[in-house]
Amino acid sequence: MSWLVDNYPRIAEWMASVRRVASLLTALDALEKLEQARPVRILTQEPMTAALTLRGVSVHLGDGLPLVDAIDAKVRGGEKVLLVGDSGTGKSALVRALAGVWPWSRGEVVRAPTADICVIPQRPYVPSGSLRRAVA
Repeated sequence: MSWLVDNYPRIAEWMASVRRVASLLTALDALEKLEQARPVRILTQEPMTAALTLRGVSVHLGDGLPLVDAIDAKVRGGEKVLLVGDSGTGKSALVRALAGVWPWSRGEVVRAPTADICVIPQRPYVPSGSLRRAVA
């Protein structure tokens, strides 16, 4: 019985490590499923009548909850677009999907090679510290 009492802290540490490894494996399995899904494809085509074309773009949360469903839209050169909606409706997720950095999305984004797209983030980010350090 004394062996169990003496080694209990090591057994607890081992169990915590096992739980972390198991949660890592679960996360890796989820990422593998995402890779098998068809994410947003970003294409460049010329000539185009629109600077940006969305074809069936859908955006979901990581658990599969749909935020934006099958958007078809065209944005002409020089046109400005403002996304408006309540908090949590998927505006930022849609913009991230258009940039190709939101993994839970589907559809096609087609842009003209000369199209410049500017996105102003919801919250500005400036790292803490001096301006010199932030620029460096």
